[in-house]
Formats: sequence, structure tokens, C-alpha cells
Amino acid sequence: MPAEIERLGLDYLDSKIESWELTKADIADLRVTDYHSVPSSGAHHLYFTQNYRGIPITGALLNLTIHEDVFYESGHRFVGNLAEKINSTTPS
Repeated sequence: MPAEIERLGLDYLDSKIESWELTKADIADLRVTDYHSVPSSGAHHLYFTQNYRGIPITGALLNLTIHEDVFYESGHRFVGNLAEKINSTTPS
């Protein structure tokens, strides 16, 4: 995945923190789990997962498409105030 595309995606997510009722800490450990581009259209598809200290949060996903500098999201399932809701740092 081009680093520029990943940076665009992360910058977009950062701009949504307030409207999605998240904190910077909630998205501090996001990971791109999958990426593909569509050369014929120029679209880029990024799939993010929310993590806590490197541990993926089950179901905390976002699909994001970037096409001609426009962002399309399918809705996110990130957990707000994540650190307050974690009761263990051992994956289970």
C-alpha cells in the first residue's frame, strides 16, 4: 500500500474523532488489515481495525474508500473511550 494513501486515511480518521465521539487514544493503535486499489477507477480501499496495545478489538472495523480525493466510509464500529472499557491486556 502506498504510504501516501495510508496517511490520507489516517488523517481522515483523525478529522472524524469529535463527530464519532472518539478520543485520540481510541484511534492511536489503528492498523490497516487489508488494502486494494482499482486501477481502472483509481479508487483505493482501506480496511482498518481498532487495537488496544496491539490487541485487535473484535468487531471494531472501518472500511474506507478514497477516490479522487473524496472519502467514502461504510460506517465504523470503533469503540469510544476504549481504555476505560478494557479489563485485561491479555487477548481472549
